[in-house]
Amino acid sequence: MNILTDSLDDFVIIRDRKYGVNSDFKTMIKISETLTKEEVSPAERMARALTLFYKTLPENLTDALAGMKMFYKSDGEGGGEGEKLYSFSVDAPLIYSAFYSQYHIDLNKENMHFRKFITLFSGLCGENVFTKAVSVRGADISSIKNENLKNYYRKMKNRYSLSKITLEEGLKAVF
Repeated sequence: MNILTDSLDDFVIIRDRKYGVNSDFKTMIKISETLTKEEVSPAERMARALTLFYKTLPENLTDALAGMKMFYKSDGEGGGEGEKLYSFSVDAPLIYSAFYSQYHIDLNKENMHFRKFITLFSGLCGENVFTKAVSVRGADISSIKNENLKNYYRKMKNRYSLSKITLEEGLKAVF
């Protein structure tokens, strides 16, 4: 999908039929939070996520899950295979602040398509606490020789740690 030239769809196509979806970033973040709730069974997480995502739920559950996953695949929370670098739940205040500071967007008042949000989210930079936290989480302290600096990064990694289940883990549990 090219955000510059393609429309931002609010539907998925399953077996040649369009199903309306709730494409607002707030809903998608709620889905992310739902899928990562450790205290809720995988089946309940899936049911809640599908109810949030679809305006009318497809009859075939496997197709419904595949459609949601396909729509959501434009993002997977945090880094690659290794350590996760961010969480919409844990980092919510930091993300809000970064958006307001960089783009002058009040995320509480904004209704924005998820893909537009992710595009802007990916462009966050500069000196804000969110980008600092992501940088610290991604830092490889094993290569740091200076013991004081290494201790500082350990302290900062602990401060900015993501102790909750990640979206990727939540998706794996229900798919």
